[in-house]
Amino acid sequence: MTSTRHLGALDHLSGSQISTLMMRYYAGEPVRPLLVEFEVECGPGNLWKHFPPIPTGEACPACGAALVERFSGRTSSAAKRAPVIRCGSCRHRESRDCVCGRCCARREKTREADESRRRNAIADFCAAQWDYSVQDISPTQLSAKVALALLCVVRSGGWLSPTTVGVLDGDHPRFAPFPVEFYNSIPLAVITNQLAAPSPDSPPEGFINDTAGSLTWRLEGVHWQLLMRNPSNFVHELELLIASRAWPLDWTEELRKFWHELAIAECIEFAVVIALKRELPIPCDLGLTQLLKNLLVDYSVSQIFELLQAAIEDTADFVARGYITPKRAENFIVGACQRRADRARADGSTIEGLQRDPMLGRTQASYLLHDVFLGHGEDGFFQVIPRA
Repeated sequence: MTSTRHLGALDHLSGSQISTLMMRYYAGEPVRPLLVEFEVECGPGNLWKHFPPIPTGEACPACGAALVERFSGRTSSAAKRAPVIRCGSCRHRESRDCVCGRCCARREKTREADESRRRNAIADFCAAQWDYSVQDISPTQLSAKVALALLCVVRSGGWLSPTTVGVLDGDHPRFAPFPVEFYNSIPLAVITNQLAAPSPDSPPEGFINDTAGSLTWRLEGVHWQLLMRNPSNFVHELELLIASRAWPLDWTEELRKFWHELAIAECIEFAVVIALKRELPIPCDLGLTQLLKNLLVDYSVSQIFELLQAAIEDTADFVARGYITPKRAENFIVGACQRRADRARADGSTIEGLQRDPMLGRTQASYLLHDVFLGHGEDGFFQVIPRA
C-alpha cells in the first residue's frame, strides 16, 4: 500500500479543509472535481488513502501505542466504510479477525480451551454410556452373528492401534446395505456383547448435539475401542476358527438366518433405489418386508431383483398412463411383484435374475458372509437360501 500512497498529498490543506474534503467524499460527491477544487494530486481511487487517522485517546492492548481510526474507500461495503480502529505502531486491529500476535495467541488459547471442554464432555458421555472393562473371552464363545459383526467392524474400520479401529463410513466396500435397522444391528451387536464400544478419542465430529442440545453420537462417525484381551490376537484366532470350519454347533443355522436378513436388506435397498430412479414413492416397509419373506422361499436375491424391477417398471407405466395415482404406487409395487412371482410359480417360469446394480456394489457384510464364512462367494447372490 505504501507504494501507491502519495505521502503529503494533503499537506497543503488545513485541518478544517481536510474535514470538509472527507465529509464531501463520503457524501458521495464525484472525486475528480474534488481533486481539482482542493488541488490534490493523486488518483481518484487513492484519495481515501491519504485521509489522516484520528487518535482515539486509547492505548493499544497489544503494544501500548496509541490507537487511531482509519478510513476505507467509499466503494467498499458499508461495513468497511465505517472507521476501523487500528494501532499506529503494531498490526493490532480492533476486530474479531485481527492478525496481530496477541490476538492470534488469544484465539488459539480460546480454541484449545473449547476443544479441551468438548473432549472432556465426550469422555464423560462415553463413560456414562458404555463399560470399557476388558473381557476375558475366546472366539468360540461368540455367536455366529456376533463373530461376523466383530469382523465387519474391524475390517471396515481398519486398525489404528493395537486396541482401536477406525470409522465405518468407508466407501470401498460399503459397510452394509442402508436400511437403518439392518445397518445398525451389526455394530450394536458388538456393543451389546461388550466386544467394542465407541472410543472417547474418536474424531469430535463423531459426537454431535441433538435437537435438545444434549450430546449424542454418530454410529458411522466414531472409532471403536476393542474390549477383549490382546484384540489383534483375538481377531486372528477368530479368523482361524472360521477358516477351520470346526464351528460351534449352532453357527450354521445362525449364518443361514443372517443370510436371510442380509438378503431382505439388499432387496429393500434395491427397491428403494429403483423406485426413486423412476420418481415413484418408496414401497411400504411392512408390505415390502412381508413380500420379500414370501419370495425368498423360492427365489435368490438376483431373481428378486428382476421381479422388483419389473414390478416397478409396470407401476411407473400405470402412473404415466393415469391408471393409478402416485399415492397408490407404493402399495401397487408390492402387489405387482407378488402377482408376477405367483404367476411364475404357477407356470413354472424361469426367472433369470439380474446382476447387482452398479450403484449398489457388494458390502463388507456380504463379503464376510459369503466369502469368509460360507465360502461360496458371489454365488450367494444367485442361490436360493437353503431352508432350515
